[in-house]
Amino acid sequence: MLYDGDRLMFFSAHTDISRKLLLIITLSALVLYLPFAYSQTPPVQPGQEWGQPAYQEYTTINKTQQWRYTQNAATLIISKAECKTCKPVSMNNVNDYSNNGNTALLMMHNQTPAMLRFYASPKGVNFRIFSIFSKGYQFELQLGINSSSSSNESFVIEQRFYKLIKNSNL
Repeated sequence: MLYDGDRLMFFSAHTDISRKLLLIITLSALVLYLPFAYSQTPPVQPGQEWGQPAYQEYTTINKTQQWRYTQNAATLIISKAECKTCKPVSMNNVNDYSNNGNTALLMMHNQTPAMLRFYASPKGVNFRIFSIFSKGYQFELQLGINSSSSSNESFVIEQRFYKLIKNSNL
């Protein structure tokens, strides 16, 4: 009977060691995975007036994360895509976009070339789109303002957008 008890005690201790070993392996794998995991925190933090974003992650050609903020007068979309073949924005990109009847500006943001595009949609939305390739990612901040918004409201929303770009660390 004592032998059975010892054996049970050994089995119990063995099971406890196995559980601890399994826990250590699981935590180690998690720690190794974390640097490669996608954070659901946007790379740029808009102000409180935008509220909580709707988060989406998808893969078409590149793995992309997207945060969508919606207000009555405007929508802000922040995108971050892995892109191994992307190149920094150049004057050629700006010229290509501008030749299609739109307006684009080449600018430097934190010593990295970026493009700011202006586009009036036939559906009544005025777009401001900021694009930059930085730190191995293609970032895009898209602001869509309803054309039915008052000019004062539109102006304030655009100011916030440009301030968001200026203060970002992309």
